[in-house]
Amino acid sequence: VELLCNLFKTRYTSGKRGKGAYDIGAGIKKYFQIELQPLGFFESPLATGARTACRLTTDELRDIQRDGTSNDKLPVFWEMLSTMRETHWNNRSWDHPDIDLRMTVIGALVAYELANRGGEVCSVGGSSSENHTIYNEQVAFTLIEPVVIAGKIHMGFAAGTTLFREGATRDNIESCAIGVASHKTGAVAVHNVKVIKRENERESELLDDLFEWCIHSRSTSREPLCSRWAWSGRKVSHKKLTPKMMATLIKTTADSLGLDGKEFANHSFRKGAVTSMQAAGCLLSETNARGNYSRDSVHEP
Repeated sequence: VELLCNLFKTRYTSGKRGKGAYDIGAGIKKYFQIELQPLGFFESPLATGARTACRLTTDELRDIQRDGTSNDKLPVFWEMLSTMRETHWNNRSWDHPDIDLRMTVIGALVAYELANRGGEVCSVGGSSSENHTIYNEQVAFTLIEPVVIAGKIHMGFAAGTTLFREGATRDNIESCAIGVASHKTGAVAVHNVKVIKRENERESELLDDLFEWCIHSRSTSREPLCSRWAWSGRKVSHKKLTPKMMATLIKTTADSLGLDGKEFANHSFRKGAVTSMQAAGCLLSETNARGNYSRDSVHEP
């Protein structure tokens, strides 16, 4: 514990702040796990206090705000999402390059609706244990009326499957359940299921858009939800939604509405969802569950 705290202190005195000072601890913990060594000291109150002490001081925060270099971003609001859908989804074809514009929009709408982190709708690489990207097999559509295929009754389909494309129709979709992996509630990964229904006009519109995307993207159940197969002009290629594509969408949308695009980033979708839930009077426990935050997380309004 003493060595760990001293490491954080050394990084702090060298000018690093917040996670920049203590995120090295994650790599050290991973090494101890690989070597099957005890991990209890990482959760020592002294180590926790050392992490807390690495945050910016009030004066440092004030200086950053004065310089205009703060990384804190503004939340998105519904008019921005509506504009994205109007400019990048409506009246677009399912061919390249329009399909890529549609992919960024469906990623943005899902990220906002589910209070996702950037790495859940986008593909950011990393090992399989660190990959939180939502795959089609985690997206299950429930039907209003059962469908019989080859003598078997189906009440729902997973996106990306042949059965889904053969048996599902938009008018027969009741809801969509999306399973998201999270480590926030403990040491073992858990899967939280988030449901999109038809409880209001906006939610019903999103459900229809998501269904259309899953039908036309041609990606399989083992491929990311926000990925597509399309003829690029030379060959049929597979493309995944990237953080850069999402960032470009939100910044250009902000600029088109007379806002400063620099004040928005991919985290703005998650922040916008939390802000909307707070404004609607949702309980903290509901907000944490929707955004896969830990149970003890507290969000500033």
